[in-house]
Parts: sequence; structure tokens; C-alpha cells
Amino acid sequence: MRGFSANVSALYGGTPFEERFATASADGFECVEFWVAEDALRVVETVQGLALSVSQINVDPGPGANDAGHLSDPDATAWWRSKFDASLTLAVALGCPVINVLAGGSAAGDPHRERRTMLENLQWALGRLEDNPVTLVLEPLNRDERPHYLLHTIDDVVDVRASLGDPANVKLLFDVYHVYQEHDDVVAAFVQHESIVGHVQLADFPGRCEPGAGEIDVAAFVVAVARSGYDGWIGLEFVSQGTASALAWTHAIPVPLYRHGVPTEIGTPTGP
Repeated sequence: MRGFSANVSALYGGTPFEERFATASADGFECVEFWVAEDALRVVETVQGLALSVSQINVDPGPGANDAGHLSDPDATAWWRSKFDASLTLAVALGCPVINVLAGGSAAGDPHRERRTMLENLQWALGRLEDNPVTLVLEPLNRDERPHYLLHTIDDVVDVRASLGDPANVKLLFDVYHVYQEHDDVVAAFVQHESIVGHVQLADFPGRCEPGAGEIDVAAFVVAVARSGYDGWIGLEFVSQGTASALAWTHAIPVPLYRHGVPTEIGTPTGP
């Protein structure tokens, strides 16, 4: 584990998008992530100017306010592939190692046809990665909020990976907020599936609230991740009422973590 990455799309929702990266840097973060770039070229310039790392970005989830990806939409294959190529180009320019390919799914669609489309698009996307060191991650979303989404559980992701031949560059996005609602124990689920985890995101439940404000034992989960072989970032993807209070809990988790090859302690967002 390298430390905490600020998801600027969630954590700084009250700040104009182009200003969020500087805000994250001022808060002490060395790494950020985001959902969709409003101006890709400007984001690259801003991130490079601030010397920030980027842990993960999304393929555009769709034009609708409630869209959760069109990877599986048979009628949007050309659109999705163009958006994937744009995300891949951006990821390479940013040195970002992970792209989230949200699966989507619809109430009116044929789930079998949608799954087939998802697999076809993923197989196509894997061909685009041959010369790029980028990992695709599949994110299960809880069924209460996304009843028609194709992937609700970790087993759903495991099944998709198996259908593709378990490629090393298709992994699981372990979002604690969603996993908590579909699995009995988030720590046990992480430990069981650690080998296929490509990225981790953190928010408390209910309401995607600040860690420590809800039901999840956030400290126990972070300890488990820090003691594991996971060598990525934990993306802070929660809705904050103010980053000073939202990040205070990071100072109280006394476990070693892996950071740039050197064991250290969690203490601040930049050098926990």
C-alpha cells in the first residue's frame, strides 16, 4: 500500500473541477484520482505542474446523470470504444496505471446480450493494451442503488475474468462502500481476493460518508490492506463536509505501509 489518493471528483465536490487538483496538493496529497476529465489536456498540464501522481481514472460512464457505464450496451459499442480510447490516451499521458471500465446494464435490456457485449468490448480493449502498462478494473456496485447493473458482487467479477481467461491486466476494483453492502465482512472479502485487487476505494456507509462517520470499521480495513501485498493506493471516494475533519482519522491508524519501497507509518495524507 502506497498511501491515500484523493478522489477529487468526490472529495472536493464544492470546488470548480479545474481547481480541485491544486486543493488536493495543498491538503498534502501526492496522488489523486477522478471520474471524468472535463478538459483532458488541461488536466495533464495541471497534474504535471503540481507533480501529482494519478492512481485511477474512469471511462466516461455516459451522458446521463445516472449512467453507470456503457461497456455492456449493444447499441453503444462504437461510442464506448471511442471513450475507452480517449481514457487510454489520457491514462498514458498521466502515467496512470488503472482505468475503471464501468459495466452498466439496463432495465429494458437483455442481460445475456449485455453480458456478451461486455465480454466482446473487454476483449477488444485488451488488444488496445498490448503496448501500454495499464490495468482495467471492474467495479461491483450494490444492487440497492444499481439494481440493473451487471456486476453486484466480487464473484460476478471473478466470473467475468474467468470468461476472459483470467487476464493479468483485468482486475477487481474493491470499493469498500459497495462491497460492504453485498458481502458479510469487507476485511475477509479483501483478504480472500487480494490477488486480483487492482485498486481500492474507501467511503463509509450509509451515504458514502466520511470514514468513521458510519457503520464500517475503516481502521480495521486499512490495517488489513496495509499488511497485505497490495502495492497500490487507497482512493478516498467519499463525500466530505470539510477535508480537515474528513482526514483526521488517517492520523490514528498506527500500522506500517509500503510507500515508494520504504516502510513508514500512516500519519498524514502525503506521508501516512
